[in-house]
Amino acid sequence: MKLKSDLSERPESMLRSIQAALTHFFAAAWDSNPFDADLKNFVTALIKVRTKHASSRTKVMPIKPITDLFCNWGENHELSIKHLRQKTIALLSLSMMARPSDLAPAMGFHRNQLRFSEDSSVVITLCGIKNDSDRHGFEIKIDKASNAKVDPVACLKNYLDRIAGYTSNTHGPVLLSCTPPYLPISA
Repeated sequence: MKLKSDLSERPESMLRSIQAALTHFFAAAWDSNPFDADLKNFVTALIKVRTKHASSRTKVMPIKPITDLFCNWGENHELSIKHLRQKTIALLSLSMMARPSDLAPAMGFHRNQLRFSEDSSVVITLCGIKNDSDRHGFEIKIDKASNAKVDPVACLKNYLDRIAGYTSNTHGPVLLSCTPPYLPISA
């Protein structure tokens, strides 16, 4: 690992990849994890000592152009199902810091993964997405937004109400395609 870090100006991703590979190798071969606290500190020290060019910071993306875009779309009840679906996917992706494909994986994003609360929030359970390497799943809570036109919770509720006639299963897919037979959209 030291030799690899000497060859790179920014060794963090290389060393983290080596660490992950060794962790999986040791787990498969000997059912153990070689990275105790001392070895993790060693990797961190290598990263700090060998990094010659730090990552540059980028400015935070301004939110106003995004909110302006959704405000120009009109009210949810005025949108077609197709556009309401797109708005729902976009708002959920932004508010959850998720990829649109995380919301519409091949197995489908289902209604039993949603829990609406009395405080106008929703808790969404995601399982098996790209960032869930252990495949344990995790929950994300989304609170109501102050601006109704960019509220992901209200948009999701409006979308679910609008598609209620196209699906009979209360545990069925959330994001339907916009062409018959109204199956979940694919990733």
